[in-house]
Amino acid sequence: MITKEQLAECGFRTWHDESERIWSWDFDRVMYNVKEQTLYDFDEVDGNHRKLAKVDEILRLKDLVWFYFKVDLQ
Repeated sequence: MITKEQLAECGFRTWHDESERIWSWDFDRVMYNVKEQTLYDFDEVDGNHRKLAKVDEILRLKDLVWFYFKVDLQ
């Protein structure tokens, strides 16, 4: 399970609690839902969140963020 603390260590700094779901979206469109353990993309055109992958290991999350967004998490 990925914790908020692990995300903070990777550079996530902005947090939003929406209906008990904690979101972070610091790196352009990268969003991670801590409660669901799911990586999302934010579509700026229609304003919706697009589910990319359910991931609960920090190393796998780093790989997926690189794959989808070309962002190297710390």
